[in-house]
Amino acid sequence: MSKLWIIGDSFTGGSGMEKRSHWPEILCDKFKGEKYYVSSKGSRDFQTILDIFLRNLKNIKNDDFVIIVAPTLSRIRVPLETPSLDVEYSNEYFLEKEKQKCLDYFVGARSYRKDSETTKLESPLTGIEEKIIHSNDELGYIVNSSNASKENYIQIIKSFKQYFPFEIYIWSWKNEIVCDEVETKNKIKERIGFWHTLYDLWEETNGVEGVEGDTHWSLKMHKAFADYLIAKFPQFFNV
Repeated sequence: MSKLWIIGDSFTGGSGMEKRSHWPEILCDKFKGEKYYVSSKGSRDFQTILDIFLRNLKNIKNDDFVIIVAPTLSRIRVPLETPSLDVEYSNEYFLEKEKQKCLDYFVGARSYRKDSETTKLESPLTGIEEKIIHSNDELGYIVNSSNASKENYIQIIKSFKQYFPFEIYIWSWKNEIVCDEVETKNKIKERIGFWHTLYDLWEETNGVEGVEGDTHWSLKMHKAFADYLIAKFPQFFNV
């Protein structure tokens, strides 16, 4: 039976609610295969997402389905002293010793906290002030958002799509990587008919619901996107 792989940043995160209402959870619940693996972490950069995908290649079968999220390219990463677990939820990796096979060696610069053991950095960066890490974002932003970086990623993605025998779907909540092989924010908005965030919900309800300034999706958008993918790839899901 096939396996569902979802690798991304906070946009692949779980709902943290009893009702599984975020798009990865909905897809996992309706997946025809027996196993699923969701890797998610806030502020994660695209290179780390690709690294996790590539490290898992030895386990991905021809009939599996892979979904990759391409975040903003402006992010940079810093090395962790102790790797963290990259798998957020899975019906395969139950035991801690099994999860230890799934590691993330970096943390997004914006998620670094000096006093947090989970984001303790490798020497010589150990204990460095957050403001120093964050102040150096600017160079990373310039480099990673350059036309050279974008074209490099486009060529990598094109190679993925032509070479790998399994189904791979790549999407982005930004409009930075523009090519036929990636569904960007504009493409998704056009095909679903709308784009709805927690900030939109906050504005619509005068602050009763949603979160001010939060550009992550509302539950309405999560469901619409899940429905869209189920219709787009019916061979993998129970309707």
